[in-house]
Amino acid sequence: FFVPVTIPQAVNTQTALANPNGGTAALPPVTVPPLSITTAALPDNVLTSAYSATVAVQGGNPGATHTFSVSSGTLPNGLTLNAATGTISGTPAVGGTFTFSIQAKDAAIGTQFPQHTTTQAFTIHVVSPLGVTPAALPGGTQGTPYSASISPVGGQPPFTISLLTGSLPTGLNFNNGAITGTPTGTGLASFAVKITDSTNPPQ
Repeated sequence: FFVPVTIPQAVNTQTALANPNGGTAALPPVTVPPLSITTAALPDNVLTSAYSATVAVQGGNPGATHTFSVSSGTLPNGLTLNAATGTISGTPAVGGTFTFSIQAKDAAIGTQFPQHTTTQAFTIHVVSPLGVTPAALPGGTQGTPYSASISPVGGQPPFTISLLTGSLPTGLNFNNGAITGTPTGTGLASFAVKITDSTNPPQ
């Protein structure tokens, strides 16, 4: 016949030491790695675009569940934090710079494993889509000084503006969006310009 046996869940893998005078010796305190947030930074987001990023943790009580909360500051409007997974998701409706702190807690397991808490500050920039102005550059005259500039619209400064393909008319120079010089020839010049902003990841 079978006798049902209930085995309690183990919370400590150490075994009590035998005491030569009888009984068992008390177990030493158990130490675990400190609970810490391993996510160094959260990505930025483009206004009205869907967002999803997860705050990761390590250490703390082995196998314990975690609870996440916003301990200070506010998330961008339209984003929410999943308290069980640490995932921040949603679609931000308002641009700006948002600084806040995320707190993570693990669950206590018996008396050997008390609860641990850790907190880290984050910043998310919610920016407009990156564009370029003007839509077209003015023409120039051979032998006459020329000046025009290409500028970013939206995005997050600072910006890097570079000549991607093609070439300027002979006599003109390109410096981070500024086109200056005196054209020495005539004709049509075609070129492409690349603008990179400072969002994470960059636009």
